[in-house]
Amino acid sequence: MAKSSADLKKQADTLRAKLAAVQKEARKMKKLEDQQAAEEQHQRDIQFALEFVQMAKEMYFRDGNRSYFDYISEKMAEKQAAAQPATDLTEQQPVNQSAGYAQQI
Repeated sequence: MAKSSADLKKQADTLRAKLAAVQKEARKMKKLEDQQAAEEQHQRDIQFALEFVQMAKEMYFRDGNRSYFDYISEKMAEKQAAAQPATDLTEQQPVNQSAGYAQQI
């Protein structure tokens, strides 16, 4: 018994809907897998940073006075201080120009 054209179209529409649902679920699963991979990488980065800091605290310069951690901390503090915005000359109090002109005469 052959199926009619209408039955075939209905079956095709049903299969397309199922395919769309499966594709949507696959995209959702892919997104979750990507998020999990990113979180795992983030955790590895954190672990590396903690190990790095611990090693820097244990390693000292040849003179034995400062650890690498202390040195790096000082350099970071200097860099942050340099990044602070300096007082701009235009933010200073305005100069009384008429007084300056009178003095020049």
